[in-house]
Amino acid sequence: MKHDMLKAIRNTGLALLGTAALAAARPYIVGVDISWVLEDESLGATYYDGTTKKDLFVILKDHGVNFIRVRTFVNSCVGYAKESYSGANPNVCWCDLDHTITLAKRIKAAKMGFLLDFHMSDTWASIGKQYVPAAWSGMTDAQMQKAAYEYVKKNVKTLVDLGLRPDMVQVGNEINSAMSGVSSSKPGWAPLINAGIKGVREIDPSIKIVMQHGQPRPDKNFMDWYGKLKAGKVDYDIIGGSTYGTTNNGDDWRQMFGNVVKDGTPVVSLEYTSNRTALINTVMNEFPNNMGLGSFVWEPTRYDKPMFDRVGQKYTANAKLDELQSYAKKFNATLPDWVKLDSKPVGVQKPAMAKAPFVAFDRSSRVVTVASPKARLRLFSVHGELVLDAHLESGAASQDYALPVSTLKSGVYLLDVTAGTERFSSPVSLVTP
Repeated sequence: MKHDMLKAIRNTGLALLGTAALAAARPYIVGVDISWVLEDESLGATYYDGTTKKDLFVILKDHGVNFIRVRTFVNSCVGYAKESYSGANPNVCWCDLDHTITLAKRIKAAKMGFLLDFHMSDTWASIGKQYVPAAWSGMTDAQMQKAAYEYVKKNVKTLVDLGLRPDMVQVGNEINSAMSGVSSSKPGWAPLINAGIKGVREIDPSIKIVMQHGQPRPDKNFMDWYGKLKAGKVDYDIIGGSTYGTTNNGDDWRQMFGNVVKDGTPVVSLEYTSNRTALINTVMNEFPNNMGLGSFVWEPTRYDKPMFDRVGQKYTANAKLDELQSYAKKFNATLPDWVKLDSKPVGVQKPAMAKAPFVAFDRSSRVVTVASPKARLRLFSVHGELVLDAHLESGAASQDYALPVSTLKSGVYLLDVTAGTERFSSPVSLVTP
Protein backbone atom coordinates (compact mmCIF):
# COMPACT_ATOMS: atom_id res chain seq x y z
CA MET A 1 0.00 0.00 0.00
CA LYS A 2 2.78 2.37 0.99
CA HIS A 3 4.68 1.36 -2.15
CA ASP A 4 1.63 2.05 -4.34
CA MET A 5 1.15 5.45 -2.72
CA LEU A 6 4.79 6.39 -3.26
CA LYS A 7 4.55 5.20 -6.87
CA ALA A 8 1.43 7.31 -7.43
CA ILE A 9 3.14 10.35 -5.90
CA ARG A 10 6.21 9.77 -8.08
CA ASN A 11 4.15 9.40 -11.27
CA THR A 12 2.17 12.52 -10.45
CA GLY A 13 5.42 14.39 -9.90
CA LEU A 14 6.82 13.22 -13.21
CA ALA A 15 3.65 14.27 -14.96
CA LEU A 16 3.88 17.72 -13.41
CA LEU A 17 7.53 17.96 -14.37
CA GLY A 18 6.59 17.00 -17.92
CA THR A 19 4.01 19.78 -18.04
CA ALA A 20 6.54 22.25 -16.70
CA ALA A 21 9.05 21.14 -19.34
CA LEU A 22 6.55 21.89 -22.10
CA ALA A 23 6.04 25.38 -20.74
CA ALA A 24 9.73 26.06 -20.11
CA ALA A 25 11.72 28.09 -22.58
CA ARG A 26 14.00 26.12 -24.85
CA PRO A 27 16.69 27.20 -27.31
CA TYR A 28 14.91 27.08 -30.64
CA ILE A 29 15.44 28.94 -33.91
CA VAL A 30 12.31 30.40 -35.49
CA GLY A 31 14.01 31.69 -38.62
CA VAL A 32 13.28 33.17 -42.01
CA ASP A 33 15.33 33.93 -45.12
CA ILE A 34 14.26 37.37 -46.36
CA SER A 35 17.17 38.19 -48.67
CA TRP A 36 14.77 39.71 -51.21
CA VAL A 37 13.68 42.47 -48.83
CA LEU A 38 16.08 45.17 -50.06
CA GLU A 39 15.18 44.42 -53.66
CA ASP A 40 11.47 44.54 -52.87
CA GLU A 41 11.83 47.76 -50.89
CA SER A 42 13.63 49.32 -53.87
CA LEU A 43 10.45 48.59 -55.82
CA GLY A 44 8.31 50.31 -53.20
CA ALA A 45 7.32 47.36 -51.00
CA THR A 46 5.48 48.20 -47.77
CA TYR A 47 4.56 45.77 -45.01
CA TYR A 48 1.46 45.59 -42.85
CA ASP A 49 0.35 43.73 -39.75
CA GLY A 50 -3.42 44.02 -40.06
CA THR A 51 -4.08 47.62 -41.04
CA THR A 52 -0.89 48.94 -39.42
CA LYS A 53 2.13 49.66 -41.58
CA LYS A 54 5.35 48.45 -39.94
CA ASP A 55 8.94 47.58 -40.78
CA LEU A 56 9.15 43.98 -41.94
CA PHE A 57 11.60 43.08 -39.16
CA VAL A 58 9.15 44.39 -36.54
CA ILE A 59 6.30 42.30 -37.96
CA LEU A 60 8.44 39.18 -38.01
CA LYS A 61 9.73 39.68 -34.47
CA ASP A 62 6.19 40.33 -33.23
CA HIS A 63 5.31 36.91 -34.69
CA GLY A 64 8.06 35.05 -32.84
CA VAL A 65 10.82 35.12 -35.49
CA ASN A 66 14.23 35.29 -33.82
CA PHE A 67 16.74 34.47 -36.59
CA ILE A 68 17.38 35.85 -40.11
CA ARG A 69 19.19 34.07 -42.93
CA VAL A 70 20.87 36.13 -45.68
CA ARG A 71 22.36 34.86 -48.95
CA THR A 72 25.42 36.36 -50.63
CA PHE A 73 27.34 35.75 -53.84
CA VAL A 74 30.98 35.91 -54.95
CA ASN A 75 30.23 38.51 -57.65
CA SER A 76 26.55 39.31 -57.77
CA CYS A 77 27.21 42.08 -60.32
CA VAL A 78 27.86 39.56 -63.12
CA GLY A 79 25.48 36.82 -61.95
CA TYR A 80 22.58 37.00 -59.54
CA ALA A 81 21.82 40.70 -60.03
CA LYS A 82 21.64 40.37 -63.82
CA GLU A 83 19.03 37.63 -63.53
CA SER A 84 16.83 40.13 -61.62
CA TYR A 85 14.48 37.41 -60.46
CA SER A 86 12.81 39.85 -58.06
CA GLY A 87 12.30 42.47 -60.76
CA ALA A 88 14.70 44.89 -59.04
CA ASN A 89 17.27 47.00 -60.86
CA PRO A 90 19.74 44.56 -62.53
CA ASN A 91 22.46 47.23 -62.47
CA VAL A 92 22.63 47.07 -58.68
CA CYS A 93 24.79 44.32 -57.16
CA TRP A 94 22.14 42.84 -54.88
CA CYS A 95 23.24 40.31 -52.24
CA ASP A 96 26.85 41.47 -52.29
CA LEU A 97 28.86 42.48 -49.22
CA ASP A 98 27.44 46.01 -49.13
CA HIS A 99 23.85 44.76 -49.10
CA THR A 100 24.76 42.09 -46.55
CA ILE A 101 26.06 44.85 -44.28
CA THR A 102 22.79 46.77 -44.70
CA LEU A 103 20.73 43.73 -43.75
CA ALA A 104 23.07 42.74 -40.92
CA LYS A 105 22.59 46.18 -39.34
CA ARG A 106 18.83 45.66 -39.38
CA ILE A 107 19.20 42.15 -37.95
CA LYS A 108 21.34 43.39 -35.09
CA ALA A 109 19.01 46.32 -34.43
CA ALA A 110 16.11 43.86 -34.19
CA LYS A 111 18.08 41.70 -31.70
CA MET A 112 17.86 38.60 -33.86
CA GLY A 113 20.32 35.85 -34.71
CA PHE A 114 22.19 36.14 -38.03
CA LEU A 115 22.92 33.29 -40.47
CA LEU A 116 25.09 34.19 -43.47
CA ASP A 117 24.67 31.85 -46.46
CA PHE A 118 27.62 31.90 -48.89
CA HIS A 119 26.37 30.46 -52.19
CA MET A 120 30.04 30.24 -53.30
CA SER A 121 29.00 31.21 -56.81
CA ASP A 122 28.14 34.37 -58.75
CA THR A 123 24.53 33.27 -58.97
CA TRP A 124 21.98 30.91 -57.42
CA ALA A 125 23.57 27.73 -56.11
CA SER A 126 21.13 24.89 -55.57
CA ILE A 127 20.59 21.20 -56.31
CA GLY A 128 22.22 20.51 -59.68
CA LYS A 129 23.18 24.18 -60.14
CA GLN A 130 26.67 24.79 -58.75
CA TYR A 131 28.62 27.09 -61.07
CA VAL A 132 32.25 28.16 -60.82
CA PRO A 133 32.53 31.89 -60.01
CA ALA A 134 33.77 33.76 -63.08
CA ALA A 135 36.88 35.01 -61.29
CA TRP A 136 37.80 31.43 -60.31
CA SER A 137 37.39 29.91 -63.76
CA GLY A 138 40.40 27.92 -64.93
CA MET A 139 42.00 27.79 -61.48
CA THR A 140 43.69 24.70 -60.11
CA ASP A 141 42.25 23.09 -56.99
CA ALA A 142 44.87 24.82 -54.84
CA GLN A 143 44.21 28.21 -56.43
CA MET A 144 40.45 27.86 -56.01
CA GLN A 145 40.85 26.85 -52.37
CA LYS A 146 42.96 29.95 -51.76
CA ALA A 147 40.37 32.12 -53.50
CA ALA A 148 37.53 30.60 -51.43
CA TYR A 149 39.48 31.11 -48.22
CA GLU A 150 40.27 34.75 -48.99
CA TYR A 151 36.72 35.54 -50.17
CA VAL A 152 34.99 34.11 -47.11
CA LYS A 153 37.56 35.52 -44.68
CA LYS A 154 37.29 39.04 -46.14
CA ASN A 155 33.49 39.06 -45.87
CA VAL A 156 33.38 37.67 -42.34
CA LYS A 157 36.19 39.96 -41.14
CA THR A 158 34.41 43.02 -42.54
CA LEU A 159 31.20 42.09 -40.75
CA VAL A 160 32.95 41.31 -37.47
CA ASP A 161 34.96 44.54 -37.63
CA LEU A 162 31.69 46.47 -38.02
CA GLY A 163 30.11 44.72 -35.03
CA LEU A 164 27.89 42.65 -37.33
CA ARG A 165 29.18 39.18 -36.48
CA PRO A 166 27.19 36.33 -38.06
CA ASP A 167 26.18 33.69 -35.52
CA MET A 168 26.08 30.94 -38.15
CA VAL A 169 27.75 30.63 -41.55
CA GLN A 170 26.99 28.33 -44.46
CA VAL A 171 29.89 27.60 -46.79
CA GLY A 172 27.89 26.45 -49.80
CA ASN A 173 24.17 26.27 -50.49
CA GLU A 174 22.48 22.89 -51.13
CA ILE A 175 25.80 21.27 -51.98
CA ASN A 176 24.31 17.83 -52.61
CA SER A 177 26.69 16.86 -55.38
CA ALA A 178 29.03 19.82 -55.92
CA MET A 179 30.13 23.28 -54.79
CA SER A 180 31.52 26.06 -57.00
CA GLY A 181 31.53 23.59 -59.88
CA VAL A 182 33.67 21.04 -58.01
CA SER A 183 31.95 17.65 -57.82
CA SER A 184 31.69 15.81 -54.50
CA SER A 185 33.21 12.84 -56.33
CA LYS A 186 36.43 14.81 -56.84
CA PRO A 187 39.23 14.98 -54.25
CA GLY A 188 39.10 18.80 -54.24
CA TRP A 189 35.50 19.05 -52.96
CA ALA A 190 36.04 18.67 -49.22
CA PRO A 191 39.26 20.77 -49.17
CA LEU A 192 37.40 23.56 -51.00
CA ILE A 193 34.66 23.58 -48.37
CA ASN A 194 37.26 23.49 -45.60
CA ALA A 195 39.11 26.41 -47.19
CA GLY A 196 36.02 28.58 -46.82
CA ILE A 197 35.45 27.31 -43.28
CA LYS A 198 39.05 28.13 -42.40
CA GLY A 199 38.35 31.72 -43.41
CA VAL A 200 35.56 31.83 -40.82
CA ARG A 201 37.46 30.04 -38.06
CA GLU A 202 40.44 32.39 -38.31
CA ILE A 203 38.21 35.40 -37.70
CA ASP A 204 35.97 33.93 -34.99
CA PRO A 205 36.11 30.21 -34.15
CA SER A 206 32.89 30.51 -32.11
CA ILE A 207 30.78 31.12 -35.22
CA LYS A 208 28.78 27.97 -35.97
CA ILE A 209 29.39 26.31 -39.35
CA VAL A 210 26.42 24.60 -40.98
CA MET A 211 26.35 22.34 -44.04
CA GLN A 212 23.25 22.15 -46.24
CA HIS A 213 21.82 19.25 -48.24
CA GLY A 214 18.90 20.12 -50.46
CA GLN A 215 16.89 16.91 -49.91
CA PRO A 216 17.58 15.14 -46.59
CA ARG A 217 15.92 11.87 -47.60
CA PRO A 218 17.15 8.29 -48.16
CA ASP A 219 16.14 8.39 -51.84
CA LYS A 220 18.28 11.50 -52.42
CA ASN A 221 21.61 10.10 -51.19
CA PHE A 222 21.71 12.11 -47.99
CA MET A 223 23.73 9.52 -46.05
CA ASP A 224 26.26 9.19 -48.87
CA TRP A 225 26.74 13.00 -48.81
CA TYR A 226 26.99 13.04 -45.04
CA GLY A 227 29.58 10.27 -45.23
CA LYS A 228 31.66 12.31 -47.69
CA LEU A 229 31.67 15.26 -45.30
CA LYS A 230 32.95 13.03 -42.51
CA ALA A 231 35.47 11.25 -44.72
CA GLY A 232 36.77 14.60 -45.94
CA LYS A 233 37.11 15.84 -42.35
CA VAL A 234 34.94 18.86 -43.12
CA ASP A 235 34.99 21.13 -40.06
CA TYR A 236 31.26 21.69 -39.51
CA ASP A 237 29.23 22.19 -36.33
CA ILE A 238 25.69 21.64 -37.62
CA ILE A 239 24.03 19.65 -40.41
CA GLY A 240 21.11 21.28 -42.20
CA GLY A 241 18.76 20.54 -45.03
CA SER A 242 15.96 21.94 -47.14
CA THR A 243 12.69 20.34 -46.06
CA TYR A 244 10.28 21.19 -48.84
CA GLY A 245 9.41 17.62 -49.76
CA THR A 246 8.79 14.44 -47.78
CA THR A 247 7.83 10.98 -48.98
CA ASN A 248 6.34 9.72 -45.71
CA ASN A 249 5.01 12.58 -43.60
CA GLY A 250 8.40 13.58 -42.23
CA ASP A 251 9.71 10.15 -41.30
CA ASP A 252 12.46 10.50 -43.93
CA TRP A 253 13.62 13.68 -42.16
CA ARG A 254 13.37 11.97 -38.78
CA GLN A 255 15.52 9.12 -40.08
CA MET A 256 18.18 11.16 -41.89
CA PHE A 257 18.53 13.93 -39.32
CA GLY A 258 18.20 11.27 -36.61
CA ASN A 259 21.34 9.53 -37.90
CA VAL A 260 23.20 12.82 -37.57
CA VAL A 261 21.87 13.44 -34.05
CA LYS A 262 23.08 9.97 -33.02
CA ASP A 263 26.58 11.17 -33.91
CA GLY A 264 26.16 14.02 -31.44
CA THR A 265 25.70 16.71 -34.10
CA PRO A 266 22.72 19.12 -34.00
CA VAL A 267 20.48 19.58 -37.03
CA VAL A 268 18.39 22.37 -38.52
CA SER A 269 15.91 22.88 -41.34
CA LEU A 270 17.38 25.65 -43.50
CA GLU A 271 14.51 26.04 -45.96
CA TYR A 272 10.81 25.22 -46.04
CA THR A 273 7.51 26.83 -46.97
CA SER A 274 4.34 27.43 -44.98
CA ASN A 275 2.70 24.12 -45.87
CA ARG A 276 5.42 22.42 -43.76
CA THR A 277 5.30 24.70 -40.69
CA ALA A 278 3.59 22.22 -38.38
CA LEU A 279 5.42 19.15 -39.63
CA ILE A 280 9.02 20.33 -39.73
CA ASN A 281 8.84 22.18 -36.42
CA THR A 282 7.29 19.11 -34.79
CA VAL A 283 10.10 16.94 -36.20
CA MET A 284 12.80 19.34 -35.02
CA ASN A 285 11.30 19.65 -31.55
CA GLU A 286 11.15 15.86 -31.15
CA PHE A 287 14.90 15.31 -31.29
CA PRO A 288 16.35 14.68 -27.81
CA ASN A 289 18.49 17.12 -25.83
CA ASN A 290 17.44 20.08 -27.99
CA MET A 291 19.48 18.68 -30.89
CA GLY A 292 16.84 19.90 -33.34
CA LEU A 293 17.92 23.54 -33.45
CA GLY A 294 14.91 24.88 -35.36
CA SER A 295 13.94 25.97 -38.85
CA PHE A 296 14.02 28.73 -41.48
CA VAL A 297 11.14 29.66 -43.79
CA TRP A 298 12.44 30.57 -47.24
CA GLU A 299 11.30 34.01 -48.46
CA PRO A 300 8.01 34.07 -46.51
CA THR A 301 6.86 37.39 -48.00
CA ARG A 302 6.41 36.05 -51.50
CA TYR A 303 7.62 32.52 -52.28
CA ASP A 304 5.27 29.68 -53.21
CA LYS A 305 2.90 29.68 -50.20
CA PRO A 306 3.74 33.05 -48.65
CA MET A 307 2.99 34.18 -45.13
CA PHE A 308 1.99 37.57 -46.51
CA ASP A 309 -0.84 38.50 -48.84
CA ARG A 310 0.31 40.75 -51.65
CA VAL A 311 -1.58 43.46 -53.51
CA GLY A 312 0.76 45.40 -55.75
CA GLN A 313 3.64 46.40 -53.48
CA LYS A 314 1.61 46.04 -50.28
CA TYR A 315 2.42 42.93 -48.22
CA THR A 316 0.11 42.02 -45.33
CA ALA A 317 0.86 39.29 -42.77
CA ASN A 318 -1.66 36.44 -42.96
CA ALA A 319 -2.72 33.38 -40.97
CA LYS A 320 0.32 31.39 -42.11
CA LEU A 321 2.56 33.79 -40.20
CA ASP A 322 0.24 33.44 -37.21
CA GLU A 323 0.78 29.67 -37.41
CA LEU A 324 4.54 30.18 -37.24
CA GLN A 325 4.02 32.38 -34.20
CA SER A 326 2.00 29.63 -32.54
CA TYR A 327 5.03 27.30 -32.66
CA ALA A 328 7.31 29.99 -31.30
CA LYS A 329 4.90 30.32 -28.37
CA LYS A 330 4.42 26.58 -27.99
CA PHE A 331 8.16 26.01 -27.60
CA ASN A 332 8.63 29.31 -25.74
CA ALA A 333 11.49 29.69 -28.22
CA THR A 334 14.64 31.45 -27.08
CA LEU A 335 17.90 32.00 -28.94
CA PRO A 336 20.74 29.51 -28.38
CA ASP A 337 23.38 30.74 -25.95
CA TRP A 338 26.00 30.94 -28.74
CA VAL A 339 24.12 33.78 -30.43
CA LYS A 340 25.78 37.13 -29.69
CA LEU A 341 23.31 40.00 -29.94
CA ASP A 342 25.74 42.56 -28.56
CA SER A 343 28.82 41.99 -30.72
CA LYS A 344 30.98 45.10 -30.66
CA PRO A 345 32.86 46.65 -33.57
CA VAL A 346 36.59 46.06 -33.61
CA GLY A 347 39.21 48.19 -35.30
CA VAL A 348 36.98 51.26 -35.09
CA GLN A 349 40.09 53.33 -34.67
CA LYS A 350 40.66 53.00 -38.40
CA PRO A 351 39.52 56.15 -40.23
CA ALA A 352 37.78 54.16 -42.95
CA MET A 353 35.63 52.45 -40.34
CA ALA A 354 35.01 55.55 -38.27
CA LYS A 355 33.45 57.57 -41.08
CA ALA A 356 31.10 54.89 -42.41
CA PRO A 357 28.48 55.36 -43.63
CA PHE A 358 29.89 58.11 -45.86
CA VAL A 359 26.55 59.15 -47.41
CA ALA A 360 23.53 60.82 -45.82
CA PHE A 361 20.24 61.74 -47.49
CA ASP A 362 17.91 64.44 -46.21
CA ARG A 363 14.44 63.44 -47.39
CA SER A 364 12.86 66.86 -46.78
CA SER A 365 15.47 68.91 -48.65
CA ARG A 366 16.35 66.11 -51.14
CA VAL A 367 20.01 66.79 -50.50
CA VAL A 368 22.66 64.04 -50.59
CA THR A 369 25.72 64.63 -48.39
CA VAL A 370 28.87 62.76 -49.36
CA ALA A 371 31.86 62.63 -47.00
CA SER A 372 34.38 62.61 -49.83
CA PRO A 373 35.96 65.24 -52.06
CA LYS A 374 35.28 63.17 -55.16
CA ALA A 375 32.40 60.81 -55.86
CA ARG A 376 30.02 59.51 -58.50
CA LEU A 377 26.30 59.70 -57.79
CA ARG A 378 23.76 57.76 -59.81
CA LEU A 379 20.00 57.44 -59.51
CA PHE A 380 18.05 54.54 -61.05
CA SER A 381 14.32 54.15 -61.56
CA VAL A 382 12.55 51.05 -60.23
CA HIS A 383 12.77 49.66 -63.77
CA GLY A 384 16.55 49.91 -63.78
CA GLU A 385 16.72 53.00 -66.00
CA LEU A 386 19.63 55.34 -65.24
CA VAL A 387 17.96 58.73 -64.70
CA LEU A 388 20.88 60.64 -63.17
CA ASP A 389 24.65 60.31 -63.39
CA ALA A 390 26.58 63.04 -61.58
CA HIS A 391 30.31 63.31 -60.94
CA LEU A 392 30.93 65.26 -57.74
CA GLU A 393 34.31 66.90 -57.30
CA SER A 394 34.30 69.83 -54.88
CA GLY A 395 37.73 69.33 -53.35
CA ALA A 396 36.21 69.66 -49.89
CA ALA A 397 36.18 66.87 -47.33
CA SER A 398 32.36 66.80 -47.52
CA GLN A 399 29.96 68.02 -50.18
CA ASP A 400 26.22 68.42 -50.66
CA TYR A 401 24.32 67.62 -53.83
CA ALA A 402 20.71 68.68 -54.31
CA LEU A 403 18.79 66.20 -56.44
CA PRO A 404 17.23 67.93 -59.47
CA VAL A 405 13.66 67.17 -58.40
CA SER A 406 12.16 69.39 -61.10
CA THR A 407 13.26 66.83 -63.69
CA LEU A 408 12.12 63.78 -61.70
CA LYS A 409 8.75 62.19 -61.01
CA SER A 410 7.56 61.27 -57.53
CA GLY A 411 8.39 57.68 -56.59
CA VAL A 412 11.03 55.29 -55.28
CA TYR A 413 14.53 55.43 -56.75
CA LEU A 414 17.75 53.56 -56.13
CA LEU A 415 20.52 55.92 -55.01
CA ASP A 416 24.02 54.60 -55.72
CA VAL A 417 27.13 56.57 -54.64
CA THR A 418 30.73 55.45 -55.08
CA ALA A 419 33.87 57.15 -53.81
CA GLY A 420 37.13 55.29 -54.25
CA THR A 421 36.63 51.82 -52.75
CA GLU A 422 33.51 52.84 -50.82
CA ARG A 423 29.98 52.35 -52.05
CA PHE A 424 26.52 53.24 -50.81
CA SER A 425 23.30 51.86 -52.32
CA SER A 426 19.86 52.50 -50.89
CA PRO A 427 16.26 53.03 -52.02
CA VAL A 428 15.06 56.62 -51.59
CA SER A 429 11.53 57.94 -51.86
CA LEU A 430 11.03 61.30 -53.59
CA VAL A 431 7.96 63.49 -53.54
CA THR A 432 8.56 66.05 -56.26
CA PRO A 433 6.68 69.28 -57.01
